[in-house]
Order: sequence, then structure tokens, then C-alpha cells
Amino acid sequence: QPSATTTATTIDEALLTDLLTQYETHAPTECTVTSSLDSNTTTTFTFTYPGLKSESEWNPDVEGFEENLFQAMMSHVDDTNGERSWEIRIGTGGNIYSATAHGMEIASPQKLDYAPWIDEVDQIVSVNKQLNENPGADPNSNFGNTCDAESDPYECNTPYYIHQAGAYTRESPYTDAQPFYSPSLARHCAHNYCMFASWGTQAHIP
Repeated sequence: QPSATTTATTIDEALLTDLLTQYETHAPTECTVTSSLDSNTTTTFTFTYPGLKSESEWNPDVEGFEENLFQAMMSHVDDTNGERSWEIRIGTGGNIYSATAHGMEIASPQKLDYAPWIDEVDQIVSVNKQLNENPGADPNSNFGNTCDAESDPYECNTPYYIHQAGAYTRESPYTDAQPFYSPSLARHCAHNYCMFASWGTQAHIP
């Protein structure tokens, strides 16, 4: 199991460091840790799926998908103040889908059967304003399907959202067995931080 001093592959670290620091508005972190505090706290990470966590109380209908979603877990333990201890889990999209502290899960239990860890997670969402709800702008919109605005306004609106987490599971039977989570491109964890890059996904597949 990797520890806080273990590094990921060199190429991932180089790519992510360049991506996240080499831009005009980048400013070095002002977060520092004193030696006395550091001696009483421990931050670790792992890329190995640790299994379900009882505190999360995920929807039983979707909890079996978590292992395929999982990319990394970070844990922080404060020996002097347990209320400052926490654990987060990061999906393949680089987004936080679980955060526990004080023995409680902060994230939703994932009751949306068409969006297990696709909605109700901490993620970045981008909207293509040219293609969103504008079928005529994209010759592939609706993928050749016809739609009736009165009976199926959702299909005619052709939403175009890029989700960091992944795509909705509305294309049965292809997404019945396993949701599609955004693929990871690079990852690196060291000391008390992690960096991730992923390929965002059009959430509204046909």
C-alpha cells in the first residue's frame, strides 16, 4: 500500500505539475505545516480499492459499481484532535465522490438509478452553449432519432453537458451492467497532496 512518501510514475508527475503550475495566474500554495503539527498528523494515500465503507451507506442497487469507479483514497489522521481526521475517495474522473469525517458520509447515498456517482458528487461540469438544447447545430444530435417535444421533451432538448465524473446510464442495455466513468489520464500523490487529470465525458449519451 503506498504511503505519503511514495511517488507515482515520473511521467504522470511531470505532466500534472506542468499542467497545474505553468499558467499565468498560478500562485504557489500558502498552506504550510509546522513541525509540531506534522508530528501529530499523518496523511496517506492508496490506489488500491479498500472495499465498501459502512459509514457511506450507499444505495444497495449501485454500491457494486464503486470498485470500478475508484481511483484513489486519501486519509488524514490527527492524533491530537480526532475531529480533524477525514477520508476522501476520488473517482477515475479525478473528482471526489466520497468524504467521511466524524464517522459520517458527506456525499449523497446515490439514489438516482440513472446516475450512480455521476450526479451528486463534487465535480466540474462544462456546458457547450452552441450545442446545448440546439439540435440543429449538430448533425449527429439525437443520433438520427426522431423526437416528439410533447411526449419526450428531454430527447428533443439535446442537452450537451461535459461531466468530470462520467455519463448517465440512459442507454439501455449498453449501460445496464456498468456505468461509464470518465477515464483517468494521469495521477500523482505525494506527501499531503494528490493531482489528477481525466477525460471529461458528454453526460447525455443517446
